[in-house]
Amino acid sequence: IGDNIPMLEDWFGIGTETYPFFGIFLGEKHKVSATTGGTSLVLGSSETDAVGLFSVIQGGETPAVIDNLQIDLSFTGHDHVGILAGKVENASIKHISVTGSVSGESNIGGLVGSVSQGVLENVSANATVSGNVNAIGGLIGLLSDSIVSHAFVSGNSANVSSGALATETGGFVGVMTDASSISNAYSSGNVSGYAYTGGF
Repeated sequence: IGDNIPMLEDWFGIGTETYPFFGIFLGEKHKVSATTGGTSLVLGSSETDAVGLFSVIQGGETPAVIDNLQIDLSFTGHDHVGILAGKVENASIKHISVTGSVSGESNIGGLVGSVSQGVLENVSANATVSGNVNAIGGLIGLLSDSIVSHAFVSGNSANVSSGALATETGGFVGVMTDASSISNAYSSGNVSGYAYTGGF
Protein backbone atom coordinates (compact mmCIF):
# COMPACT_ATOMS: atom_id res chain seq x y z
CA ILE A 1 0.00 0.00 0.00
CA GLY A 2 2.04 2.90 -1.24
CA ASP A 3 5.29 0.98 -0.77
CA ASN A 4 8.16 1.80 -3.11
CA ILE A 5 9.82 -1.32 -4.47
CA PRO A 6 12.80 -1.07 -6.85
CA MET A 7 11.73 -2.26 -10.32
CA LEU A 8 14.10 -2.62 -13.23
CA GLU A 9 13.16 -1.78 -16.80
CA ASP A 10 14.25 -5.26 -17.90
CA TRP A 11 11.47 -6.75 -15.78
CA PHE A 12 10.56 -10.26 -16.95
CA GLY A 13 7.48 -10.85 -14.84
CA ILE A 14 6.31 -13.38 -12.27
CA GLY A 15 6.51 -16.97 -13.51
CA THR A 16 8.35 -18.43 -16.50
CA GLU A 17 7.69 -21.09 -19.14
CA THR A 18 9.68 -23.54 -17.00
CA TYR A 19 8.31 -22.39 -13.64
CA PRO A 20 4.93 -20.71 -14.26
CA PHE A 21 2.85 -19.04 -11.57
CA PHE A 22 0.25 -21.64 -10.53
CA GLY A 23 -1.03 -20.41 -7.18
CA ILE A 24 -3.58 -17.92 -5.86
CA PHE A 25 -2.96 -14.16 -5.96
CA LEU A 26 -5.52 -12.02 -4.09
CA GLY A 27 -4.97 -8.34 -4.78
CA GLU A 28 -7.55 -7.10 -2.26
CA LYS A 29 -8.25 -4.04 -4.47
CA HIS A 30 -4.65 -2.81 -4.31
CA LYS A 31 -2.97 -1.08 -7.24
CA VAL A 32 0.36 -1.90 -8.88
CA SER A 33 2.18 0.83 -10.81
CA ALA A 34 5.75 1.70 -11.79
CA THR A 35 7.15 5.20 -12.03
CA THR A 36 10.50 6.91 -11.65
CA GLY A 37 10.69 10.63 -11.04
CA GLY A 38 6.97 10.88 -11.80
CA THR A 39 7.38 9.26 -15.24
CA SER A 40 5.91 5.85 -16.04
CA LEU A 41 8.47 3.16 -16.81
CA VAL A 42 8.18 0.92 -19.87
CA LEU A 43 9.16 -2.50 -18.62
CA GLY A 44 10.39 -5.53 -20.54
CA SER A 45 12.43 -6.07 -23.69
CA SER A 46 11.46 -6.19 -27.36
CA GLU A 47 13.37 -9.47 -27.67
CA THR A 48 11.51 -11.27 -24.86
CA ASP A 49 8.40 -13.47 -25.14
CA ALA A 50 5.71 -13.64 -22.43
CA VAL A 51 5.94 -10.22 -20.81
CA GLY A 52 3.62 -8.69 -18.20
CA LEU A 53 3.23 -8.31 -14.46
CA PHE A 54 2.99 -12.10 -14.67
CA SER A 55 4.96 -13.63 -17.53
CA VAL A 56 3.28 -17.05 -17.47
CA ILE A 57 0.27 -18.16 -15.40
CA GLN A 58 -0.51 -21.86 -15.67
CA GLY A 59 -2.73 -23.85 -13.33
CA GLY A 60 -2.11 -27.48 -12.50
CA GLU A 61 -4.70 -29.89 -11.08
CA THR A 62 -6.70 -26.80 -10.09
CA PRO A 63 -6.79 -23.48 -11.94
CA ALA A 64 -4.49 -20.65 -10.91
CA VAL A 65 -6.40 -17.68 -9.46
CA ILE A 66 -5.79 -13.94 -9.91
CA ASP A 67 -8.43 -11.78 -8.21
CA ASN A 68 -9.22 -8.19 -7.30
CA LEU A 69 -6.32 -6.10 -8.56
CA GLN A 70 -5.73 -2.79 -10.32
CA ILE A 71 -2.66 -2.43 -12.55
CA ASP A 72 -1.19 0.65 -14.20
CA LEU A 73 1.90 -0.52 -16.09
CA SER A 74 3.49 -0.34 -19.52
CA PHE A 75 5.31 -3.23 -21.20
CA THR A 76 7.17 -3.99 -24.39
CA GLY A 77 7.99 -7.48 -25.58
CA HIS A 78 8.12 -9.74 -28.62
CA ASP A 79 5.21 -12.26 -28.55
CA HIS A 80 2.59 -12.77 -25.81
CA VAL A 81 2.51 -9.37 -24.10
CA GLY A 82 -0.18 -8.12 -21.71
CA ILE A 83 -0.38 -5.77 -18.74
CA LEU A 84 -1.61 -8.50 -16.39
CA ALA A 85 0.08 -11.44 -18.09
CA GLY A 86 1.85 -12.51 -21.26
CA LYS A 87 0.51 -16.08 -21.32
CA VAL A 88 -2.33 -17.65 -19.33
CA GLU A 89 -3.43 -21.29 -19.26
CA ASN A 90 -5.94 -22.95 -16.94
CA ALA A 91 -6.64 -19.92 -14.75
CA SER A 92 -9.48 -17.93 -13.19
CA ILE A 93 -9.02 -14.17 -13.57
CA LYS A 94 -11.63 -11.96 -11.92
CA HIS A 95 -12.11 -8.34 -10.88
CA ILE A 96 -9.02 -7.01 -12.68
CA SER A 97 -8.70 -3.59 -14.28
CA VAL A 98 -5.64 -2.44 -16.22
CA THR A 99 -4.35 0.83 -17.61
CA GLY A 100 -1.09 1.62 -19.37
CA SER A 101 0.33 0.35 -22.64
CA VAL A 102 1.68 -2.77 -24.35
CA SER A 103 3.60 -3.26 -27.58
CA GLY A 104 5.12 -6.20 -29.43
CA GLU A 105 4.76 -8.46 -32.44
CA SER A 106 2.07 -11.17 -32.06
CA ASN A 107 -0.48 -12.07 -29.37
CA ILE A 108 -0.60 -8.61 -27.81
CA GLY A 109 -3.48 -7.64 -25.48
CA GLY A 110 -4.25 -4.89 -23.03
CA LEU A 111 -5.03 -7.39 -20.27
CA VAL A 112 -3.51 -10.66 -21.51
CA GLY A 113 -1.42 -11.52 -24.55
CA SER A 114 -2.79 -15.04 -24.97
CA VAL A 115 -5.12 -17.17 -22.86
CA SER A 116 -6.28 -20.78 -23.11
CA GLN A 117 -8.55 -22.76 -20.79
CA GLY A 118 -9.27 -19.60 -18.84
CA VAL A 119 -12.27 -18.02 -17.14
CA LEU A 120 -12.19 -14.22 -17.17
CA GLU A 121 -14.95 -12.30 -15.39
CA ASN A 122 -15.38 -8.64 -14.45
CA VAL A 123 -12.20 -7.53 -16.22
CA SER A 124 -11.45 -4.32 -18.09
CA ALA A 125 -8.73 -2.49 -19.98
CA ASN A 126 -8.07 1.15 -20.79
CA ALA A 127 -4.75 0.73 -22.54
CA THR A 128 -2.79 1.65 -25.63
CA VAL A 129 -2.08 -1.59 -27.52
CA SER A 130 0.14 -1.93 -30.58
CA GLY A 131 1.45 -4.92 -32.50
CA ASN A 132 3.27 -5.58 -35.74
CA VAL A 133 2.21 -9.06 -36.87
CA ASN A 134 -1.10 -10.61 -35.74
CA ALA A 135 -3.55 -11.31 -32.89
CA ILE A 136 -3.69 -7.81 -31.40
CA GLY A 137 -6.61 -6.92 -29.11
CA GLY A 138 -7.67 -4.23 -26.68
CA LEU A 139 -8.29 -6.80 -23.93
CA ILE A 140 -6.89 -10.11 -25.25
CA GLY A 141 -4.60 -10.90 -28.17
CA LEU A 142 -5.37 -14.62 -28.62
CA LEU A 143 -8.40 -16.20 -26.90
CA SER A 144 -8.55 -20.01 -27.02
CA ASP A 145 -10.87 -22.50 -25.29
CA SER A 146 -11.87 -19.88 -22.71
CA ILE A 147 -14.88 -18.03 -21.28
CA VAL A 148 -15.06 -14.24 -20.94
CA SER A 149 -17.96 -12.43 -19.29
CA HIS A 150 -18.73 -8.95 -17.94
CA ALA A 151 -15.70 -7.41 -19.62
CA PHE A 152 -15.03 -4.19 -21.47
CA VAL A 153 -12.44 -2.03 -23.17
CA SER A 154 -13.08 1.67 -22.71
CA GLY A 155 -11.50 5.00 -21.77
CA ASN A 156 -9.42 7.82 -23.18
CA SER A 157 -6.39 5.56 -23.66
CA ALA A 158 -8.26 2.62 -25.20
CA ASN A 159 -6.46 2.51 -28.54
CA VAL A 160 -5.50 -0.54 -30.61
CA SER A 161 -3.25 -0.25 -33.64
CA SER A 162 -1.21 -2.56 -35.82
CA GLY A 163 1.68 -2.08 -38.18
CA ALA A 164 1.75 -2.28 -41.96
CA LEU A 165 0.74 -5.75 -43.22
CA ALA A 166 -0.37 -6.83 -39.71
CA THR A 167 -3.52 -8.95 -39.51
CA GLU A 168 -6.22 -9.79 -36.97
CA THR A 169 -6.63 -6.62 -34.95
CA GLY A 170 -9.67 -6.03 -32.72
CA GLY A 171 -10.87 -3.51 -30.20
CA PHE A 172 -11.65 -6.32 -27.76
CA VAL A 173 -9.89 -9.46 -29.02
CA GLY A 174 -7.49 -10.11 -31.88
CA VAL A 175 -8.16 -13.82 -32.53
CA MET A 176 -10.82 -16.03 -30.92
CA THR A 177 -11.14 -19.78 -31.47
CA ASP A 178 -14.39 -21.72 -31.87
CA ALA A 179 -14.08 -23.21 -28.38
CA SER A 180 -14.33 -19.81 -26.66
CA SER A 181 -17.27 -17.63 -25.64
CA ILE A 182 -17.75 -13.95 -24.80
CA SER A 183 -20.84 -12.51 -23.08
CA ASN A 184 -21.87 -9.17 -21.58
CA ALA A 185 -18.91 -7.38 -23.12
CA TYR A 186 -18.20 -4.28 -25.17
CA SER A 187 -15.41 -2.18 -26.63
CA SER A 188 -15.47 1.56 -27.23
CA GLY A 189 -11.83 2.25 -28.06
CA ASN A 190 -10.18 3.36 -31.29
CA VAL A 191 -8.95 0.63 -33.65
CA SER A 192 -6.74 0.79 -36.73
CA GLY A 193 -5.17 -2.03 -38.71
CA TYR A 194 -4.21 -3.42 -42.08
CA ALA A 195 -6.30 -6.59 -42.61
CA TYR A 196 -9.00 -8.41 -40.64
CA THR A 197 -9.62 -5.44 -38.39
CA GLY A 198 -12.74 -4.95 -36.26
CA GLY A 199 -14.06 -2.62 -33.58
CA PHE A 200 -14.70 -5.62 -31.35
